[in-house]
Amino acid sequence: MYKNGIDTLIRAIAILARDVRSGYYPKLPLFRLRLVGHGPDAAKLKRLASQFGVASVIDFVGVVTPEAVPAELARAALFVRPSRSEGLGSSFLEAMAMGIPIIGTMVGGIPDFLHDPVSVGVARATGISVVVDDARDLAAKIAWCLRERALTATIAENGRRLVGQSYQWKDVADRMWEIIQKLS
Repeated sequence: MYKNGIDTLIRAIAILARDVRSGYYPKLPLFRLRLVGHGPDAAKLKRLASQFGVASVIDFVGVVTPEAVPAELARAALFVRPSRSEGLGSSFLEAMAMGIPIIGTMVGGIPDFLHDPVSVGVARATGISVVVDDARDLAAKIAWCLRERALTATIAENGRRLVGQSYQWKDVADRMWEIIQKLS
């Protein structure tokens, strides 16, 4: 869980909840955080949510079967994972394939597919990037996505198209095979 930055996400949710209560985000829709998966830090993350007073808006779902992942994703308005490290980032690609807007950090393989609107404009953006370990930045980006639904929908559609064009498993396998052949 540490590598996925879930503690940063919980801190961001606490900032959002505080900002909504204070009136800083008066038109922010109600939100819930669903944490899917389980790891050795689960009890610590639950304590953190209680400590920050946001346990009531966080559902600790636990482990789901691979077959249940699409249903979980279908419930999501956003896919958020402020990773500290990442490989390919296939869970991001799964969310993008379903047309779900993503928020992530620019670590590991994520910069290959996450193109932030600040860098490329909304018309070409495929996700929203955040600074590693920066709960305030993450809270602001989540709030932006929840408020700017039309722009977020454009970004999500761009992401869905990118996955359809460049991340089909057969195409990835073919590219990997070509690389292996060149190295042989």
